[in-house]
Amino acid sequence: MFILNNPIIAQSDITGSFIGHCAIVGRFVLLDITFGYPLRTLGNGIFCHFAHFCHAETFVLHNSHFPFTDFICLFFLFWKLKTIKMNSNQDDHSEKKVFKRKKDNSSFNMSWFTPLPTIPEKSKKLYTAVLDLDHTLVHSLSKRIGDPRYKIINIPQATRRFYTAVRPCCAEFLESISEYYEVMLFTAGTTRYANAVIDQLIDPEHKYFSYSYCRPDCAQVDHEFVKDLSILGRDLSKTVIMDDNMMSFCCHIDNGILVEPWDGDAKDRELKTMMRIFHEIVDSNVEDVRPFLRERFQLYKIFEDSLVTD
Repeated sequence: MFILNNPIIAQSDITGSFIGHCAIVGRFVLLDITFGYPLRTLGNGIFCHFAHFCHAETFVLHNSHFPFTDFICLFFLFWKLKTIKMNSNQDDHSEKKVFKRKKDNSSFNMSWFTPLPTIPEKSKKLYTAVLDLDHTLVHSLSKRIGDPRYKIINIPQATRRFYTAVRPCCAEFLESISEYYEVMLFTAGTTRYANAVIDQLIDPEHKYFSYSYCRPDCAQVDHEFVKDLSILGRDLSKTVIMDDNMMSFCCHIDNGILVEPWDGDAKDRELKTMMRIFHEIVDSNVEDVRPFLRERFQLYKIFEDSLVTD
């Protein structure tokens, strides 16, 4: 193990392999793409070691291999790196200059050095449920459609109005899982919007959600908001994220439950199904949710197939 303090992004060689790359991704850094482990999605004969995620300022490199599905988002990011043309022999690799060069590159847009949120106090509950908001628990529109289920959300200093409906069985779902799970919200929506929906619609008495994380807490990769569960300070073997967008939890595929997106259907009963899955974890006394969910949903296959197709 060694420390690297001046990260750069190096060019790929003529085969498209990545050798000695470093890329800052949101609050984290990815290091040392070298030969050592096969990656089918990047072509035959391409290998790599994995660099552990770590906070900016100090970059720690490990020489152990990484499983494909545990860090699936790396492939998405490395694929983007193929379009980057940067000189790896620059004399000055100060943080400011590296920041500027990458920020100006339109093919690799990310949020940089987002401050880490404060880690909340530990819960006494064994499991943690991390829930998405839009299309998972609610559906919002910017125009009134005459459906009484869509309520006006009063958002302080908002420039436009939102009309929001709550997914069928949402209250029952939250009441049911909160008995055994510490429930957190993690949304790519703005903080003011998320707080308004929670306070006015889905948890006005603050019974269910212990903490909420919003857009500023996401890492932005191109046009996707990625939710890094490690910032929650919880045991990931006991953490489940439920979201309608798999890219949102691409760093933690085996922690995820992909819920059917909701667009306002009054007959929807998806949360009833989700309730049974959350209770199955508790009833089975699952020690590590990741192999359980991996075997149950096999989301890694969907993600791998999408990367091969792309």
